[in-house]
Amino acid sequence: MLVFLLLALTTQAYHPTSDAKVDCLDYAEGTQQADAERIKEAVECVTTDQAQFLGFYCNVRACAAAVRNVGGTVFKWGGDGSEGFTSDRPYRKSKTGWATLTECWIESVDSNGLCQVRDGQYDVWKIKDEPRSPKAKLIKRDRECKSGDKQMTGTAIGGVLECRNAVKKQNGKFFIFGKARTEKKYSCWMENTQSASCTEGWEVDSYDFWEVTEESAEGPNGYSCIGRCGGGTSCHKPTGECRDNPNTPATTCRGKCAGGNCCNMSKIRCEPCKTAFESELGVTYRDELESELGAVRAGFSRDELAFETSTESHRPLMVNAFAVIGLGAMLYGAARFYLNK
Repeated sequence: MLVFLLLALTTQAYHPTSDAKVDCLDYAEGTQQADAERIKEAVECVTTDQAQFLGFYCNVRACAAAVRNVGGTVFKWGGDGSEGFTSDRPYRKSKTGWATLTECWIESVDSNGLCQVRDGQYDVWKIKDEPRSPKAKLIKRDRECKSGDKQMTGTAIGGVLECRNAVKKQNGKFFIFGKARTEKKYSCWMENTQSASCTEGWEVDSYDFWEVTEESAEGPNGYSCIGRCGGGTSCHKPTGECRDNPNTPATTCRGKCAGGNCCNMSKIRCEPCKTAFESELGVTYRDELESELGAVRAGFSRDELAFETSTESHRPLMVNAFAVIGLGAMLYGAARFYLNK
């Protein structure tokens, strides 16, 4: 039941015609969307064999966020079925009945972001956000590893990043994701191999083999706060701060970061969370430790410290552990004292 509820919250069924149904995601990674501009309608790059399939997204902004988070810039999206004809040329082409509905692919382009195009059942787009370091790396197309594996379900099935995040939560490093328009679509499996080269050997199948990578705060063009600010704040590009007022410098980033980003108070900027603990807390682990030490030096208990985060305040597991150890030592000492009297 829990798996079903999670899936219902993040996946919608779209009905472009009376006899078609496509399950797709409204957001990348549960909460994210990004801006994009359309380059050309009803086309795709001729290097289609080099395109990277990312999943099924109900709107172009969700697809754009997925593309950005895998380090891409130019992508093709199969649309949502709402546009009847093209509008970028003297003659109009029908978009009705596209077999590629909601499909999201990163296109292979040259250093100038260009490619030669041909007719296709997609529109080609380019993200407006700054590119980011990738959260996942495509290792091999149309292959799965012969290692042991584990099927991931629930919210893992909608897209590559959703699959990646589910695998990462279980400390996995590699995974396969099913290709569009095949019987393996929506399938996500964690691969238990220890190497990207898959020493167990490859098997031809309708999957792409991916590696989980860690996003860095520094993208190809340096750090950018675009897409990292939440809580009603806006990105101030010159400083990288998430500001309540664009004209007022920020003094903290706590409570101002978008989902998946944590406050780094040493730089007053929102950066990718490195662990599930940091993601829940909303600040980096280093900042939490420094806050703990500051509270001790000031003579306050952890519970007396007002801690502003994007979620409810949480006491670190380390602090709870020390508290339990301290209580146990006190009770043990008390018992020894009275038993020895």
